[in-house]
Amino acid sequence: MINPLSNHKLSLRWYLTLFISLIVIFTTLVLLLIPAKLYKNQYFSQAQNYCKNMVVQTSTGIHAALQQFDDTADKMIVDKAFVELLKPDLDHTTRIYLYQNIIREYFPPSTIPGYYIRGIDFYCKDPAVHLQQGGVSVDLNEPFSSTLYTNALQAPLSLNWNDTVNQDTLVISRIVYDLETYNIQGLLVISISRNFLLDKFNTYNTMEVENLFIVDGSGTILCSDDISLSGTIYPDYEDMFTETIGTIDSPEQITIYCKSSQVTYQYPYQNWHVVININKNILLHDFNNILRVFYLIALLIVLAGIWISAVFSRYISRPIQKLVSNMAQVQEGNLQTRVDKEISILEISLANQGFNTMVQRLNTLINTVYRIEIAQKEAQFKALQAQINPHFLFNTMQLINWKANEYEAYPVCDMVQSLSYMLETTLNYRDERTFTLREELLYLQNYAQIIHYKYMDKIQLHFNIPEELLDCQIPILVFQPFIENAIVHGLEPKQGNGTVSLTIIRRSNDLSATIEDDGAGIRPDILRKLRENVPLEHHTRESSYHMALFNIQTRIKLLYGENYGYEIQSRLYQGTCITLTIPYKTAKGEEEHD
Repeated sequence: MINPLSNHKLSLRWYLTLFISLIVIFTTLVLLLIPAKLYKNQYFSQAQNYCKNMVVQTSTGIHAALQQFDDTADKMIVDKAFVELLKPDLDHTTRIYLYQNIIREYFPPSTIPGYYIRGIDFYCKDPAVHLQQGGVSVDLNEPFSSTLYTNALQAPLSLNWNDTVNQDTLVISRIVYDLETYNIQGLLVISISRNFLLDKFNTYNTMEVENLFIVDGSGTILCSDDISLSGTIYPDYEDMFTETIGTIDSPEQITIYCKSSQVTYQYPYQNWHVVININKNILLHDFNNILRVFYLIALLIVLAGIWISAVFSRYISRPIQKLVSNMAQVQEGNLQTRVDKEISILEISLANQGFNTMVQRLNTLINTVYRIEIAQKEAQFKALQAQINPHFLFNTMQLINWKANEYEAYPVCDMVQSLSYMLETTLNYRDERTFTLREELLYLQNYAQIIHYKYMDKIQLHFNIPEELLDCQIPILVFQPFIENAIVHGLEPKQGNGTVSLTIIRRSNDLSATIEDDGAGIRPDILRKLRENVPLEHHTRESSYHMALFNIQTRIKLLYGENYGYEIQSRLYQGTCITLTIPYKTAKGEEEHD
């Protein structure tokens, strides 16, 4: 059957189609920026060749300067005067004098290397002497276990460049060793201004660039136009510099890099990179003007699309939000709420109709079926409790009458006292479902008093209940029918003495009670019906007693659910054991968890 609403309302499918069509239109408009891509490709083809050549020339010039610096350091450490100051028997003053003269000779302030050097430290191994020249000193507490020493060991024939936290200074370390025995004699540490590399860079740079970088093999920026970047890690170093010479494009600039292995294989310079960042706006001023026009058009399209999407989304989401809000009211118990079913979107309109129908039916169920069920359970509780109490009262009255005729006096007072307490308890708690185990135990002790006078020493009652469990809540008068059944059906027919014991323990969040007797046991046919919780059919003395057990099982199931109740184990002429399980509670309605 066709829904009449579908004749004049669009489905959600059509609305989604409209939305997707708008996205396609926006995408088509964005394609106006394709010409910008063509200009960009032309720019790269012209700029790359020029910039790559410039970077290669710069790398060559820097390498030449570094090679000269390395050669000077190599000549210094093999000089006879330098070897002389390594002698262990040389006095300290002479050693300092020789060291200062050697530094002035090989790195005089008038030379380019000497101009950039901030300080030179030498750590002699044997004897352990620290010599220093210049204004900057690298103070090493344990020079031959330091990072500078470890790095120098990787290439003992070369200068090893180490970055420091000082943005103005680089540290160069070099091992000094005996050329004949190869024994390490000392550690040479040179502190040099980062401008040494930067000035060499600028010497060979012939175009306006945004940033200049020299990056070592670990990705650390050794020098840069921006002094704040010195000593930091070049962003995405391992992922960006994948070739010997390459170009990296970004929205604002183009990056040209050249690995020093293009011009030298000397360690550690073969792993360095010379990098320049060129601002695209400087190179392509006219191109950027054209881009601004395209960006303006794209911006207008995006703004229009955002506005349309906002209006469209609001139109779609408002009825859904209303539906969700009404659902929240239903969760809080308000079953009178309704939503508007006159919505132009077919699926939402149908959902609103279904929601209204569901709430109406739910209200009907709660106000009829559920309340009727609660009333039936309450009536069933009253009926079950009424079956238990009159039955026990009748038996007790018979017992009192029998005792009065037999003894004519004295024990009757005790029995009447116990019976009075039991009757008072029954009347006081007739409207209650539960009371404490302490009250149940007192009730059972009075019951035991009556049993004592009837059977004297033939039947013994034992209660094994820990003190800490006496305050927990149990169904009212739940144990007495079990004990009475054990006496009447198990111990009375037995020849000789008998015992009934009640043991209660706690198992996790449950209370477990065991009622055990050593009586005559239960016949298999009766035991089967008791396990199936089926009352006996004939109104005999036996069936009336077992009706009490049926009522208790039914009452526990109603109170706590199908997972709780009792189980019966019995063997003829050996006895019966009943295990009753209920939730462990210390107050009405409150369960305690471990």
